[in-house]
Amino acid sequence: MANPLPGPQIPIEARRDLIRAVNYGPLSRIDAAGRVRERRYVNEPTYLVTAPSLREGTTAFVLAGDVPLTLAFLGLVIRAVLRTLREKRARNEAAATNGKTAES
Repeated sequence: MANPLPGPQIPIEARRDLIRAVNYGPLSRIDAAGRVRERRYVNEPTYLVTAPSLREGTTAFVLAGDVPLTLAFLGLVIRAVLRTLREKRARNEAAATNGKTAES
């Protein structure tokens, strides 16, 4: 199922309530855990009365952002490149060794 809320979901990752109101789309209240608590579809004029919770403090995502995921991805890419280079060098050395023994 596609994400009903396009764009970055920073309020959810920051453990904050999200109130969403757009011209053509649902009015929504999503709690800090990411659960849709209220939704009104805009087929007719409507309103949503709600009280979001006010929280303090930060989460690990707010502090670090996408840095850990980016570093992990770069680590995997570097590991794959090094492994490929090692295998290529081993094949070249094996081919050179086989060529020398065939000539002897």
